[in-house]
Amino acid sequence: MIVAIGGDGTIADVLQGIFESGNASDITLGIIPFGSGNAYRKSYGIPKNPWRAVKALAGGPVIRTDVMKVEGRYAGFASVGAMAGVTQEKLRRPVHGLLGHLLAAWKIFRMPMGEKEIELLDGVDDRGRKFERKVIKSSFFDCIVSKTNFFGYGFRVAPLARVADGYLDVTLLEIGPVAFITGFALVYLGLLQRTQRHYKAKKVVIRGKALPVQYNGEVLGELDKVTFDVIPKSLKIVIKK
Repeated sequence: MIVAIGGDGTIADVLQGIFESGNASDITLGIIPFGSGNAYRKSYGIPKNPWRAVKALAGGPVIRTDVMKVEGRYAGFASVGAMAGVTQEKLRRPVHGLLGHLLAAWKIFRMPMGEKEIELLDGVDDRGRKFERKVIKSSFFDCIVSKTNFFGYGFRVAPLARVADGYLDVTLLEIGPVAFITGFALVYLGLLQRTQRHYKAKKVVIRGKALPVQYNGEVLGELDKVTFDVIPKSLKIVIKK
Protein backbone atom coordinates (compact mmCIF):
# COMPACT_ATOMS: atom_id res chain seq x y z
CA MET A 1 0.00 0.00 0.00
CA ILE A 2 1.11 3.54 -0.80
CA VAL A 3 -0.59 6.25 1.24
CA ALA A 4 -1.03 9.76 -0.13
CA ILE A 5 -1.18 12.33 2.68
CA GLY A 6 -2.47 15.55 1.16
CA GLY A 7 -4.93 16.83 -1.42
CA ASP A 8 -5.69 16.24 -5.07
CA GLY A 9 -2.33 17.55 -6.30
CA THR A 10 -0.51 15.14 -4.01
CA ILE A 11 -2.72 12.29 -5.19
CA ALA A 12 -1.93 13.19 -8.82
CA ASP A 13 1.81 12.91 -8.05
CA VAL A 14 1.34 9.58 -6.27
CA LEU A 15 -0.78 8.22 -9.14
CA GLN A 16 1.97 9.23 -11.54
CA GLY A 17 4.52 7.27 -9.55
CA ILE A 18 2.27 4.22 -9.23
CA PHE A 19 1.65 3.94 -12.97
CA GLU A 20 5.16 4.87 -14.07
CA SER A 21 6.53 2.15 -11.78
CA GLY A 22 4.85 -0.49 -13.95
CA ASN A 23 3.50 -2.19 -10.81
CA ALA A 24 0.06 -0.60 -10.56
CA SER A 25 -1.64 -4.01 -10.40
CA ASP A 26 0.30 -4.84 -7.22
CA ILE A 27 -0.18 -1.51 -5.43
CA THR A 28 -3.11 -0.30 -3.34
CA LEU A 29 -3.65 3.44 -2.90
CA GLY A 30 -4.67 4.80 0.49
CA ILE A 31 -5.59 8.43 1.17
CA ILE A 32 -5.29 10.55 4.30
CA PRO A 33 -6.79 13.96 3.38
CA PHE A 34 -4.80 17.06 4.32
CA GLY A 35 -5.29 19.17 1.19
CA SER A 36 -7.42 22.21 0.50
CA GLY A 37 -9.54 20.60 -2.21
CA ASN A 38 -9.82 16.88 -1.42
CA ALA A 39 -12.16 16.15 -4.32
CA TYR A 40 -10.76 12.63 -4.69
CA ARG A 41 -11.54 11.92 -1.03
CA LYS A 42 -15.13 13.06 -1.42
CA SER A 43 -15.74 11.10 -4.62
CA TYR A 44 -14.71 7.86 -2.89
CA GLY A 45 -16.37 8.51 0.47
CA ILE A 46 -13.07 8.56 2.38
CA PRO A 47 -13.50 10.23 5.80
CA LYS A 48 -12.51 13.89 6.02
CA ASN A 49 -11.17 13.44 9.53
CA PRO A 50 -7.56 12.18 9.22
CA TRP A 51 -7.85 9.83 12.20
CA ARG A 52 -10.96 8.20 10.73
CA ALA A 53 -9.17 7.98 7.38
CA VAL A 54 -6.31 6.11 9.06
CA LYS A 55 -8.83 3.73 10.64
CA ALA A 56 -10.39 3.16 7.21
CA LEU A 57 -6.98 2.23 5.82
CA ALA A 58 -6.70 -0.53 8.40
CA GLY A 59 -10.04 -2.16 7.67
CA GLY A 60 -11.72 -0.58 4.68
CA PRO A 61 -12.57 -2.55 1.53
CA VAL A 62 -10.34 -2.36 -1.54
CA ILE A 63 -12.03 -1.70 -4.88
CA ARG A 64 -10.75 -1.51 -8.45
CA THR A 65 -11.47 1.80 -10.13
CA ASP A 66 -10.80 3.63 -13.40
CA VAL A 67 -8.13 6.26 -13.90
CA MET A 68 -7.98 8.99 -16.52
CA LYS A 69 -4.81 9.70 -18.49
CA VAL A 70 -4.40 13.20 -19.89
CA GLU A 71 -1.29 13.96 -21.93
CA GLY A 72 0.77 11.43 -19.98
CA ARG A 73 -0.56 12.49 -16.55
CA TYR A 74 -2.86 10.37 -14.40
CA ALA A 75 -5.88 11.90 -12.68
CA GLY A 76 -9.47 11.61 -11.58
CA PHE A 77 -10.77 14.89 -13.01
CA ALA A 78 -9.80 17.57 -15.49
CA SER A 79 -11.20 20.58 -17.29
CA VAL A 80 -10.45 22.62 -20.40
CA GLY A 81 -11.36 26.30 -20.54
CA ALA A 82 -12.42 28.89 -17.98
CA MET A 83 -11.99 26.94 -14.73
CA ALA A 84 -8.51 25.83 -15.78
CA GLY A 85 -7.74 29.46 -16.63
CA VAL A 86 -8.77 30.52 -13.12
CA THR A 87 -6.58 27.81 -11.57
CA GLN A 88 -3.68 28.97 -13.74
CA GLU A 89 -4.17 32.56 -12.59
CA LYS A 90 -4.47 31.48 -8.93
CA LEU A 91 -1.12 29.69 -9.05
CA ARG A 92 0.55 32.91 -10.19
CA ARG A 93 -0.55 34.61 -6.99
CA PRO A 94 0.75 34.27 -3.41
CA VAL A 95 -2.73 33.51 -2.07
CA HIS A 96 -3.78 29.86 -2.46
CA GLY A 97 -6.78 27.74 -1.47
CA LEU A 98 -10.37 28.88 -1.91
CA LEU A 99 -9.53 32.57 -1.42
CA GLY A 100 -6.94 32.32 -4.18
CA HIS A 101 -9.56 30.93 -6.56
CA LEU A 102 -12.01 33.73 -5.68
CA LEU A 103 -9.36 36.41 -6.28
CA ALA A 104 -8.51 34.86 -9.65
CA ALA A 105 -12.14 34.56 -10.78
CA TRP A 106 -11.89 37.72 -12.92
CA LYS A 107 -9.97 35.57 -15.42
CA ILE A 108 -13.18 33.99 -16.71
CA PHE A 109 -14.15 37.28 -18.37
CA ARG A 110 -10.95 37.12 -20.46
CA MET A 111 -11.47 33.59 -21.75
CA PRO A 112 -11.61 33.34 -25.56
CA MET A 113 -14.89 31.76 -26.71
CA GLY A 114 -13.72 30.60 -30.14
CA GLU A 115 -14.93 27.37 -31.70
CA LYS A 116 -13.30 24.12 -30.58
CA GLU A 117 -13.49 20.59 -31.91
CA ILE A 118 -14.25 17.66 -29.60
CA GLU A 119 -13.61 14.18 -30.95
CA LEU A 120 -15.23 11.34 -28.98
CA LEU A 121 -14.31 7.69 -29.55
CA ASP A 122 -16.23 4.58 -28.48
CA GLY A 123 -18.90 6.41 -26.52
CA VAL A 124 -22.51 6.98 -25.53
CA ASP A 125 -24.54 10.15 -26.04
CA ASP A 126 -26.95 11.70 -23.52
CA ARG A 127 -29.81 9.62 -24.96
CA GLY A 128 -27.99 6.37 -24.36
CA ARG A 129 -27.09 5.79 -28.02
CA LYS A 130 -23.69 4.20 -28.60
CA PHE A 131 -21.30 5.44 -31.26
CA GLU A 132 -17.82 4.58 -32.51
CA ARG A 133 -16.78 8.14 -33.33
CA LYS A 134 -18.42 11.52 -32.99
CA VAL A 135 -16.98 14.95 -33.78
CA ILE A 136 -18.60 18.00 -32.19
CA LYS A 137 -18.03 21.70 -32.80
CA SER A 138 -18.57 23.92 -29.78
CA SER A 139 -17.64 27.36 -28.45
CA PHE A 140 -17.84 25.99 -24.91
CA PHE A 141 -16.97 28.12 -21.90
CA ASP A 142 -15.66 25.03 -20.15
CA CYS A 143 -15.40 21.33 -20.91
CA ILE A 144 -15.32 18.99 -17.91
CA VAL A 145 -13.72 15.58 -18.46
CA SER A 146 -13.88 13.45 -15.34
CA LYS A 147 -13.95 10.07 -13.65
CA THR A 148 -14.90 11.48 -10.27
CA ASN A 149 -17.95 13.56 -9.31
CA PHE A 150 -16.15 16.39 -7.54
CA PHE A 151 -13.57 19.13 -7.98
CA GLY A 152 -12.14 20.74 -4.86
CA TYR A 153 -14.15 22.37 -2.06
CA GLY A 154 -17.12 20.04 -2.54
CA PHE A 155 -17.76 21.32 -6.09
CA ARG A 156 -20.03 18.64 -7.65
CA VAL A 157 -18.73 19.36 -11.12
CA ALA A 158 -19.55 16.01 -12.79
CA PRO A 159 -22.76 14.65 -11.22
CA LEU A 160 -23.18 11.94 -13.87
CA ALA A 161 -19.63 10.56 -13.66
CA ARG A 162 -19.11 7.01 -12.38
CA VAL A 163 -15.71 6.06 -10.99
CA ALA A 164 -15.64 2.54 -12.45
CA ASP A 165 -17.94 2.45 -15.51
CA GLY A 166 -15.12 2.31 -18.06
CA TYR A 167 -15.95 5.71 -19.60
CA LEU A 168 -14.75 9.28 -19.34
CA ASP A 169 -17.58 11.64 -18.42
CA VAL A 170 -17.73 14.72 -20.68
CA THR A 171 -19.88 17.81 -20.04
CA LEU A 172 -19.86 20.91 -22.23
CA LEU A 173 -20.72 24.12 -20.37
CA GLU A 174 -22.00 26.13 -23.33
CA ILE A 175 -22.76 29.32 -21.43
CA GLY A 176 -21.09 32.70 -21.05
CA PRO A 177 -19.14 34.14 -18.10
CA VAL A 178 -22.07 36.20 -16.81
CA ALA A 179 -24.36 33.16 -16.79
CA PHE A 180 -21.62 31.16 -15.09
CA ILE A 181 -21.20 33.72 -12.30
CA THR A 182 -24.91 34.38 -11.75
CA GLY A 183 -25.72 30.67 -11.85
CA PHE A 184 -22.66 29.49 -9.98
CA ALA A 185 -24.70 27.97 -7.15
CA LEU A 186 -26.37 25.69 -9.71
CA VAL A 187 -22.98 24.83 -11.25
CA TYR A 188 -21.49 24.13 -7.81
CA LEU A 189 -24.33 21.74 -6.95
CA GLY A 190 -24.08 20.01 -10.34
CA LEU A 191 -27.61 21.02 -11.36
CA LEU A 192 -26.79 23.21 -14.37
CA GLN A 193 -24.54 20.49 -15.79
CA ARG A 194 -27.57 18.23 -16.17
CA THR A 195 -29.04 20.72 -18.68
CA GLN A 196 -25.91 20.83 -20.87
CA ARG A 197 -24.67 18.55 -23.64
CA HIS A 198 -23.21 15.44 -22.07
CA TYR A 199 -21.37 12.38 -23.39
CA LYS A 200 -19.40 9.38 -22.23
CA ALA A 201 -16.42 8.11 -24.23
CA LYS A 202 -13.32 5.99 -23.82
CA LYS A 203 -11.13 8.54 -25.57
CA VAL A 204 -11.56 12.30 -25.99
CA VAL A 205 -9.49 14.69 -28.13
CA ILE A 206 -10.11 18.44 -27.87
CA ARG A 207 -8.61 20.83 -30.43
CA GLY A 208 -8.55 24.60 -30.27
CA LYS A 209 -6.15 27.48 -29.74
CA ALA A 210 -4.20 27.96 -26.51
CA LEU A 211 -6.72 25.97 -24.42
CA PRO A 212 -6.10 26.19 -20.63
CA VAL A 213 -6.00 22.66 -19.18
CA GLN A 214 -5.98 21.44 -15.57
CA TYR A 215 -6.00 17.98 -13.99
CA ASN A 216 -6.51 17.17 -10.29
CA GLY A 217 -6.13 20.90 -9.59
CA GLU A 218 -2.74 21.07 -11.32
CA VAL A 219 -2.15 23.24 -14.40
CA LEU A 220 -1.08 21.41 -17.54
CA GLY A 221 -0.67 24.58 -19.58
CA GLU A 222 -2.26 26.09 -22.68
CA LEU A 223 -2.49 23.54 -25.46
CA ASP A 224 -3.84 23.47 -29.01
CA LYS A 225 -4.67 19.78 -28.63
CA VAL A 226 -5.33 17.70 -25.52
CA THR A 227 -6.02 13.96 -25.40
CA PHE A 228 -7.81 12.04 -22.64
CA ASP A 229 -7.95 8.25 -22.26
CA VAL A 230 -9.63 6.02 -19.69
CA ILE A 231 -7.72 3.13 -18.12
CA PRO A 232 -10.49 0.85 -16.79
CA LYS A 233 -10.21 -0.90 -13.42
CA SER A 234 -6.50 -0.07 -13.29
CA LEU A 235 -6.20 1.25 -9.72
CA LYS A 236 -6.82 -0.42 -6.37
CA ILE A 237 -7.98 2.01 -3.70
CA VAL A 238 -9.09 1.70 -0.08
CA ILE A 239 -12.49 3.22 0.64
CA LYS A 240 -14.68 3.60 3.71
CA LYS A 241 -16.65 0.57 4.96
